[in-house]
Parts: sequence; structure tokens; C-alpha cells
Amino acid sequence: MLSLFYIRTGDAIRVVQADMNDTASIVKALDESKATRVWFTTDWYSIKSPTRAKEARLGYNVIDAICQRPHQIQHVVYNSGAEADTEIGRAH
Repeated sequence: MLSLFYIRTGDAIRVVQADMNDTASIVKALDESKATRVWFTTDWYSIKSPTRAKEARLGYNVIDAICQRPHQIQHVVYNSGAEADTEIGRAH
């Protein structure tokens, strides 16, 4: 599974790819992008024989990579769509 980091330089946008199964790949993407903010989500449907633990590992890998760049990353947002298709009696 790949996560995309977008780098805006003037009017150009460059894409840096990272494998969310590989913390070193994420760190490399953070370094290349010089990102100071990270927004991410995990993708249950991309996981072979998915389990909650496997999906959580993807998120942990991103956080572990961010922790290796504490002076670079200033803001992190994790976005979840968990149970978004379940009726819970209120708007999501």
C-alpha cells in the first residue's frame, strides 16, 4: 500500500511515495518532502486478509516515522472512516 505526500513548490506539485508497511520508506518520504504537517488514513481494503491489528500497524508505522523527525513534523492528523457506513443515530 502506498501513501502519497504532496510537495508544493511554487505552482508545481510533486508526489513522493511511501510504503506504509515500511517505516524507513515513510521516513524517506518525510525527508524528501520536507513536510511539516502530515495527514494520513489507513486503507483496510488494501490489506491482504485484513485484521484490526494489521490496519493498526499501518498507522503505527506512520507515527513511528514521524517520531523519528520530531523537529520537522509540527502537526499530525489521522482521519478515520471507521463505521462511517453504520447508522448510529447521529450525523457522522
